[in-house]
Formats: sequence, C-alpha cells, structure tokens
Amino acid sequence: MTTKAATAATLDRAKREANRKLWPFQLQHSMLWVIFLLIGLLLGISILRFYFAWPSDSAENAVLIGVLVLSLLPIVLPLLDIVIERGGVIEYGGVKIDFAQLRSMGVPSSSAGNNWCS
Repeated sequence: MTTKAATAATLDRAKREANRKLWPFQLQHSMLWVIFLLIGLLLGISILRFYFAWPSDSAENAVLIGVLVLSLLPIVLPLLDIVIERGGVIEYGGVKIDFAQLRSMGVPSSSAGNNWCS
C-alpha cells in the first residue's frame, strides 16, 4: 500500500469514527470502559447494600441484571453505530429496523445555526 493510500485510509477511518454518535470514544477503549463500569457499579451497589440495606433480597437479581446491561453498553453502542453506518438491518421477533433507509435519505443534523441566540 502506498503512503498516499494509507493516509487516505487513515483519514477515512478517522472520519467514520468522528461521525459516530452513540459511542464517540475509540473502540479500543470499550473493553476498559466495560470493566470500569462493572467494577464501579458493583462497588456502588455493595456500598448501598451495606449502609442502606438496598436492594432487598427479592430485588437483587433485577439490580444485578441492570448493572450487567449498563456495563455492556460500551460494547453494544459501537456495534450499533457500525450497523447504522453500514446501513444494516436489525430484526428480532416481529420488529425489523432497516438502517439502509437512513443512509439513502441522509441523517438530519441537530446543529443550531450561527445566529441562534440573536
């Protein structure tokens, strides 16, 4: 690969990563975020359990499932960003989400104009 082609590929990758909306951080850091979130949330739950006896025994399973789901968001959000970027389809049960339509229409931006506070 020539230097020019390598530079173009690097710029293209940087542009795609800059356009990611759901997880704007680098993909390499996602696993670290999962570990930090899991440890932090479990530590917070254990402190709440020690000082306030929360969650109760009956709600503990639901809280731990919630902690697991929240800690996996750094993995799920970049994957969803990639599916959206490539115009993929997500189908589960009877629900189908087709992101190819977004690519053809162009996703509207939510930026304000230069004179938004005048």
